[in-house]
Amino acid sequence: MSLVRQEAARYKILLVEDSEDDALITQKALQRAQVPARVQWVKSGEECLAFLRQNPPYQDAERPDLVLLDLKLPLMDGRAVMREIVIDPELQTIPVIVLSTSQAPDDIADMYRLRCNSYIVKSMEFAAFVRTISVCSQYWFGAVELPVVDA
Repeated sequence: MSLVRQEAARYKILLVEDSEDDALITQKALQRAQVPARVQWVKSGEECLAFLRQNPPYQDAERPDLVLLDLKLPLMDGRAVMREIVIDPELQTIPVIVLSTSQAPDDIADMYRLRCNSYIVKSMEFAAFVRTISVCSQYWFGAVELPVVDA
């Protein structure tokens, strides 16, 4: 599901979020912040890895420019997903931003130890979340050079 107009989409984001409400709020925040991206949404760590590795039913999936990863996923949580991403030479150049409600120092340290690129605590106030998403997108899609991978 993508809430951003396709013709405006310059980038591809994979949103990994088990909560439908949180996924919708994140997509609305991306739209409100005018992030020029097409968002693909998966609900679990297993789906995330299948998508990234183009395993069925995602064999036609395009490599995302950025992954927005929830930490607290059922079965395979964000930590397990990061462990898989960093050891896979095909995936380890994809930037991963953790979006979590957890402010626990251990959670934050664990994800940085696992080499996430950023850890963002989700604001409970929508306007603040939109501002955070806007700043994040300006950084990742404005200031940063993303890796180009041969298809």
